Amino acid sequence: MGDNEISKSLGIASVYNMFILGNAKNLEGPHINGRVAIGGDATINEACIGESLSPSKARADLIVGGKMTITNGSNKNGNSIIYNKDNLIKYTMKNCNSSSYQPVEKTIVNFKSAGRFLKSTSRFLATLDCNTVILIEDNNLKLIGTDDYFNIFYVDGYCLESAKSIDIIAPNSAKILINVCGEKVKMEKTDENDMLITRNSREPSLEEIKSMIWNFSELLDLEIIARGYNDFIIPGSFLAPWATAKMVKHPNIKGNLIFKDICGQIDSYDYSNYYEYGKAVDSYLFDKKLPKFNACVFE
Repeated sequence: MGDNEISKSLGIASVYNMFILGNAKNLEGPHINGRVAIGGDATINEACIGESLSPSKARADLIVGGKMTITNGSNKNGNSIIYNKDNLIKYTMKNCNSSSYQPVEKTIVNFKSAGRFLKSTSRFLATLDCNTVILIEDNNLKLIGTDDYFNIFYVDGYCLESAKSIDIIAPNSAKILINVCGEKVKMEKTDENDMLITRNSREPSLEEIKSMIWNFSELLDLEIIARGYNDFIIPGSFLAPWATAKMVKHPNIKGNLIFKDICGQIDSYDYSNYYEYGKAVDSYLFDKKLPKFNACVFE
């Protein structure tokens, strides 16, 4: 696959920590490391956005294509964008980049075009041949791949609902694609199911997280429930362009978050990786190449 690839495999969504094609409703206290783009309406309270980014008076770190209701919170390093100021319901967020007159009226992302590309990408990834095995013992999942370059897994959604742990065993340098089957998926951390997700039986490194993507090509409804605030950490990017995602008690997903709609409490951050030698470091965005495909075939 090495010679047949493209860069920015998630298209325009590649540079956004959270990319929502539709609406973000009743998001409470989201803490998002990077940039946020919402194609439809946004109702958000006490958000912290873009803390790992460098300061900029030009960059759009929060984009809303529909009605904007943003209460308190802070946009740490960039501008807030609304496509039409007639849709501004409320905006009391603080912009810390010293740029006035927020939010700014401007059109930046074509969400319809982005949605078509992301759906085509998701469909295509779901056609790739599996080259791995999965072992299940007492609801503990071991995803085992031996390819040095690209390991492709297929997991039934119901296995994630009952999983106590997931250990992804593969070469450290390999890209990981987990195709999750099913229209409804629930992932929950409980006292009985610790739901620890590891790489080679340890915490994944930054580079390993940036090489990992969960693809939900059939998913319509996703629910992720943490046991307590930020105690459920999921490494890797989520590509679920048809899904409505409900997040409970701030699960922390480290990667690109791509959904149709989202609600609840969600985080995507890591304090330990904010700064390196006084400079902001990269977020956990998927930055690897995926095989080329003809988008028209998968629309």
